[in-house]
Amino acid sequence: MRNVYLRVTLWSLDTAIRPGKGTTPFHDLSPEARYAALAEMVEKAYRRDESNRLWDEYEGDRPVVASLFVAPEYFFAASSTLHAMSETKKNEVIGALKALSGQYEKLILVPGTIAWRKRLLRTDDEWYRRDRKTRQRTSVLKTESREERFYRRVNENLSKQHLMVDQYVEKHHGLDNPWVDLRRHQRVTEIEDERIRTVNQMWVGARTPENCFIARNTLYAFHGGNEIARYQKRINYEEVFDYESQNERVIFEPGGGPDGHGDRFELDDVTFGIEICADHQGGYLRHSGVVPDVHILVSASVFVVPRYVTVREGSFLVHASSDPDVTGVWNHQGERITLETPQSVTHGELHRAELQFRVD
Repeated sequence: MRNVYLRVTLWSLDTAIRPGKGTTPFHDLSPEARYAALAEMVEKAYRRDESNRLWDEYEGDRPVVASLFVAPEYFFAASSTLHAMSETKKNEVIGALKALSGQYEKLILVPGTIAWRKRLLRTDDEWYRRDRKTRQRTSVLKTESREERFYRRVNENLSKQHLMVDQYVEKHHGLDNPWVDLRRHQRVTEIEDERIRTVNQMWVGARTPENCFIARNTLYAFHGGNEIARYQKRINYEEVFDYESQNERVIFEPGGGPDGHGDRFELDDVTFGIEICADHQGGYLRHSGVVPDVHILVSASVFVVPRYVTVREGSFLVHASSDPDVTGVWNHQGERITLETPQSVTHGELHRAELQFRVD
């Protein structure tokens, strides 16, 4: 067994995109300015962790000591009214985030999510797979087009929702109500309506593929200058507003697929599970078959569902949200724990906790 000491900073600030409902100064920042704000907060949090207690004071057999910084969903978006930035801009942001994480030896950086889009049609170069570690193109060709992968991921995601119909009905209506069969039927109908709507969107968009884009909402994690996790949001909850779709040519693609769900990563014997906003409300991590040591949730925003807190006994869920009232830490029993008084910063608040648990 190893002791784990995890210094957690959760940044709560209003990142939600709500057209016509007003904006904050943060909403009007460019991706570059958002990065600058993030770098400032990471520096502030890490130096506080470093000075508050020397890293080598922790006791135990090879203790795991780390500083975890988490920002909310949509921290990186195109603007105050548009979700998806270009793939080129997204890649620039990722390069900067890798470099930022490399500046701090013990930092695990989860900078919220990046909303972005890519063209439906690949270039000739994009047909070749990348090496997972170096991210360089290899000589191995991909086996399906982006359109084919889109249909597959939509079907996989909605089929998964079919399997979770009972848990949805229980959560929203209760399985002991006299209308339970009707509620099940309504939920199945909702899922199939979503399938038809999404497939029709792609059918329309693919008629002019040169003007069609696939949108994603992606959570990345970084450590030591490297990308260590990538998770694509699964549930489409206003990921592309009607005016963003450009006549149904920007279409949200849910995550998942045979390449791995991306909902977990491991670092120094500690397993982390990941969820984004509505995916937590759907209980995706709970039903993934993995029970991590730390459950990371980012949102804009959702309430934590106590029974969907998915961690080993004695460990924790950490939640960074656009809503400070639901930003915090929960134990393995789904109970919220008390944190120190949040610190007000230029944009939002920093919530801090020092967590201690053991891993095999």
